[in-house]
Amino acid sequence: MKITTRQSKGNQINIYADEEFLFSAPQEYWYSLHIYDGDEMSAEEMEKIGKEIKAARCTQAAFSYLARRPYSEKELRLKLMKKFHAEEIDRAVEESKNLGLLDESAYAEALAEELLRLRHYGPKRIFSELLKHGIPSHPAEKAVDTLEIDVEKELASLLELKYSAALSDPKDRKKVIDSLSRMGYSYSDIRHAIENFGVSADDFSEIF
Repeated sequence: MKITTRQSKGNQINIYADEEFLFSAPQEYWYSLHIYDGDEMSAEEMEKIGKEIKAARCTQAAFSYLARRPYSEKELRLKLMKKFHAEEIDRAVEESKNLGLLDESAYAEALAEELLRLRHYGPKRIFSELLKHGIPSHPAEKAVDTLEIDVEKELASLLELKYSAALSDPKDRKKVIDSLSRMGYSYSDIRHAIENFGVSADDFSEIF
């Protein structure tokens, strides 16, 4: 196979074998191979080079995504699957881990802290949200434990700022309890918080 090249957009070069287009390659990488126009290369050699270029592009894409925001491994793989193949993705994920760019434990802890600080979710809901983001069970559990959530304080704040008016209306009380339950708080903690808020648990006997 006789190799020829033509300049493409940016820093890319189009590579041809016997005048048939094979792939584009970054100039720096192609020049580093010391392959020149008119050289003879086997199909196997060019296929290997093509695979290396695709793998490098996949890895660079992974680095670019992770530079913008953290990802779980599952999220990153799903993102890369839109353009790349499994082998290329495996390599990109491994290199991202080796460089410390893909750290699921750190991502889980940061996301858990954000869910608590901004949304005031309870432990159960935070754990569930971490799983939805593709974080495995063990690092998700560890991240929730690391938070050391003051459930009593969180519920007291929610009742004061968001639900104080609703608690005075018997028709709305169940909605309050259901809402706090969906946020990840247990019924026992909710009941305790409501009692501390000054509403008798007897008023909720039909619910609790």
